[in-house]
Amino acid sequence: MGHFYAKDGTPHFDVTPSVAMEMGLFYSVTEIQKIEASPQLDRWKLNTAIETASKNSQRMDEDMKTYQKRIISEMYGDGSATALGTKIHDAIEHVLSGERTREQVSLDLLPFVTPPLDYFEEKGFEVVELEKVVVNEDEGYAGTCDVLAKTPSGQDIIMDWKSTKTIPSKPYNSHPEQISAYAVAYYGYERVMKGEIWGANAYISTTDIYKRGENKGKAKFKVCSYKPYELAEAYTRFQVVNELFRIRTGYDPRVKHRSN
Repeated sequence: MGHFYAKDGTPHFDVTPSVAMEMGLFYSVTEIQKIEASPQLDRWKLNTAIETASKNSQRMDEDMKTYQKRIISEMYGDGSATALGTKIHDAIEHVLSGERTREQVSLDLLPFVTPPLDYFEEKGFEVVELEKVVVNEDEGYAGTCDVLAKTPSGQDIIMDWKSTKTIPSKPYNSHPEQISAYAVAYYGYERVMKGEIWGANAYISTTDIYKRGENKGKAKFKVCSYKPYELAEAYTRFQVVNELFRIRTGYDPRVKHRSN
């Protein structure tokens, strides 16, 4: 199953790609990006597979296919990491929206929720939208933005929380491209290409907690921001990826395409 959206922004996460195409749905930005090679992600998969296999030897009564399936299962776990990421995102949203206070956040989530909330407050950002579904009918894609905000000086900024075991040394190429696509869908192509919108990825480690120092008890946290011109460049790259996606899949849901 993939992530798809209807023209009105209604999410459809329970259909197959073939059904999504029959319904004329828009693929999510992240689904579109799967058409693109990701050397960094591939390297992580290889390294993790090697590490996992070294810790889990093949059993005497286990054929190779069964062993491979077991190693893959060990690599990706039982979904608990994904569930934790969802809980972290939800808790951040609830506090930023005013639905809850920090004191009402579950104690087991505070190590992960505190760093991004501190960052947001220290920067003096003002929330505009949270978990906003955006749709670009002209280019045929959609997605959900974590945070749309304004800086104290009135500058528009779009942010995306990334819960991950290991914080990358630098963003994957797909990360600023994802944000740029959301920015164009929400703010419009002209504003993004004129350099009026900032972007940022905020990485929250789900495994590394500081043991000492002023950050003791908090998860490791890192923000990678993108200047307006960098966001514009990222969208130019995303357009190429989106076009490749349309060519490879033979599927083009764009409004202008369907009307011709």
